[in-house]
Amino acid sequence: MVDGRALAAIDEDAWQLLEEEVAKVRPRAGGLFERQAVVVGPGVRGARTAALLPALGPGDSFRLFTDPNEAYRWVDPTDGPGAQALVDELVASIAMGSIEVAVRTWIGDHLRSGDLERCARALGLSSRSLQRKLGAAGLSFRSLLAEERSRAARALLLAGDAKVESVARAVGCSSSSQLGVLLRRAGLPAPSAMRARKV
Repeated sequence: MVDGRALAAIDEDAWQLLEEEVAKVRPRAGGLFERQAVVVGPGVRGARTAALLPALGPGDSFRLFTDPNEAYRWVDPTDGPGAQALVDELVASIAMGSIEVAVRTWIGDHLRSGDLERCARALGLSSRSLQRKLGAAGLSFRSLLAEERSRAARALLLAGDAKVESVARAVGCSSSSQLGVLLRRAGLPAPSAMRARKV
């Protein structure tokens, strides 16, 4: 079973490596599989995914599907639907993790001007969609922004001797007192105490 619905992009070098590895196992893989199914997404990426399975060899029974329910049932009428449920759960879990990583990365690059609407636009989403995705993962943009700002502030305070006011501005706080509040809410010491204790 190859489920390519979640394929978001194709790294050409990785794809070439995959094709080379498939070519190596092709002589041994022919005839090993009773049934092979590929679920393809739309567009060029779907066509690329569809091209992979036949490369394993013409002796195996394979089919291409656009409907995942049909594909999983065809591969195994008894256990296919259960396997599909597990794959769907895993894909959803990975998607939630990737949205968190994407948002944290964007925030890290925009600490001073962290803004939900700008972040959503950069990720190709509406503000509401981004909030919904984060909410499904038990997160919020505001909490991620605070975490990334406090993490960056801690690193700057421990790494150098920049004035606290400069560190505050660098991470998007309007004043050193606002920075102190941010750090306290994150469970961290005040800037001066942090530098003194190097924590």
